[in-house]
Amino acid sequence: MRTDHPGGDPQFVVGSYDLALKRVGGEWRLSFMRFNYEYAYGNETLAAEAIKEPSNA
Repeated sequence: MRTDHPGGDPQFVVGSYDLALKRVGGEWRLSFMRFNYEYAYGNETLAAEAIKEPSNA
């Protein structure tokens, strides 16, 4: 895991998933997925840094 992120440590998001499977053509397929957010901690600026346009420097 990188430790040189702008703004400090990475951000951690804690929660659980609800999943549902469906049998399709003899195979199991994921038919539903929901993330149940509980809380986050760490570097809150990291996501904003990740979606910034790269500079042309």
